[in-house]
Amino acid sequence: MQLASVRPDDIVRVNKKGRVFEALVLGKRKGRLEIEPLQRGITYTTASAPEVICHWAKRGRPRSRGPAGRQGATR
Repeated sequence: MQLASVRPDDIVRVNKKGRVFEALVLGKRKGRLEIEPLQRGITYTTASAPEVICHWAKRGRPRSRGPAGRQGATR
């Protein structure tokens, strides 16, 4: 997987030496991700591109388009 689209606060699934776990992305450094595992008992703090097997992006809520573009508005 390419790490270009992975940003801090995203969630990734990592496979390190056969151990699969989810982690919060803290940042990038030298082509690797700095991560914080979500499960207890896992102490890995970095992951490379081949070790990332899935990615969930954290994005904000879509902005409303104003009164005319709102869905469900009955006023």
